Amino acid sequence: MIPLIAFYLLLTELGFLQKNPWLMGAGILSYVLSATFYPAPILLLPYVIARTAGQLHMSKMASIALVGGMAAAVFVPWIMATNPLTFYSQAGETSSFAIASVRGITEALYANVSTLIHDTFGLSVALPQSWVGALWLKAMVFCFVALSIVSVTKQEISKTLKFLTSHHYHWLVLGFLVPALIGMKLMPHRLLPFYPFFFLTFGQWISVWISGNHRFRQAIILLAVGFFIVGNMKSWYVTTIKTPRNDYTRTTHAVETIVQDMAMRRIPVESIGVHYFRPDDQYDFFGAHLYYLLRLRINYPVSFPPLGNELLRGKTEEHAVAYLVCDGFLDASSGCIQPFATRWPYYTLAEKYRITEMESVYVFERI
Repeated sequence: MIPLIAFYLLLTELGFLQKNPWLMGAGILSYVLSATFYPAPILLLPYVIARTAGQLHMSKMASIALVGGMAAAVFVPWIMATNPLTFYSQAGETSSFAIASVRGITEALYANVSTLIHDTFGLSVALPQSWVGALWLKAMVFCFVALSIVSVTKQEISKTLKFLTSHHYHWLVLGFLVPALIGMKLMPHRLLPFYPFFFLTFGQWISVWISGNHRFRQAIILLAVGFFIVGNMKSWYVTTIKTPRNDYTRTTHAVETIVQDMAMRRIPVESIGVHYFRPDDQYDFFGAHLYYLLRLRINYPVSFPPLGNELLRGKTEEHAVAYLVCDGFLDASSGCIQPFATRWPYYTLAEKYRITEMESVYVFERI
C-alpha cells in the first residue's frame, strides 16, 4: 500500500513537471490500486482530488469525475469477482456514524495525530507505555515547538507554508478531520497512507532549517533526527529481533499454557473466553493465529462473521474463566490488564504465566 502511494506522488510530480498526462494517469491509477489492498487510502481522497485539479488545471468536479472513473474501472471488475464488503467492513470500531461532541472530536483528532507521531518516530516502543512516556512525549513536543517558534524567521515560515500549500498538503487535514467528526480513533495501520507525506514534510523542514549558520537550529534538527533514528532502531530491534511477530513458537506456548491451566482447573472449553491484546490492538483483530491454534487444539468456538473482521467468541459474561494474552507490552499492567479490567470489571486476576519477556498469559476468574 505505501509503495503504491509513494509511486502516486512520484509519477504525478514527474508528469506535472514534464507535462506528461500519461505519467499523471499512471500515478492516479497507482493510488486507486493502493485502495484495493486496504481501505485506508480513501482518507487521502480529498487531497488526491485537489492535487489532480491543480496539476491538470481543471475544476474540482472534473477531477472527481476523472478519479472516480479510474476507480470505477478498477473496482467494478473487482466487486464482480469478489465480496469486498467483508474486506472493507468497519465492524467493531464504531456503532454509528453520528457526529461526535466537540470533546469527542478533539480527543479523536489528538489521538490520531499522536498515533502518527508515535509510529513514525518509533515512540510506541521507545517510550514507556505509561503516563511517564505520555508526559515525556508531550514535554518533547512542547519544547520542540517552543524552540522552533523562537528561532524561525518569517521568510522560512513563508517558504514552508508555500511548499505545503503548493503541494496541496492542507487537504490532508480532512483525512484526520473526517474520522474525528464521528469520534473514531484510528489504529496505526489506518494511518499508513500518511507516512510518505510525513517524511516529505520532515525532509522539507530539514532542508529549510539546515541552511545558514544557525547552530541553535541545527542542534534542534539533530535532536529531532536523533529521536527519529533511535526510536525506529529500537522499535525495529524489539519487534523483529527481540520478539519477532512471525514467531509462532510463542503462540504455541501460549496455547499450551492455556490448555494446561484448563486441565488443572478442570474446566470445559465452553466455560472459557480468550482475549489477545497488543499495544496497537485491543479488539482481537490480530489474534487470528492464536484462535486458529486454539480451535485445532481444543475446538475453541471461534468463527468469522459473513461481513466484517470482528471475531465471534460468544458473550464474555457467560464465561467462568477468561484468559488474556498480552503480547508486545513493555508495561502490561497499564497497557493490557487495566483496559481489560475496565471493559470487563466482573473478573478478578487469579494467575500469571510468563511466556517471554514481552508476552504473558493472565488468568481471570469470574467474581
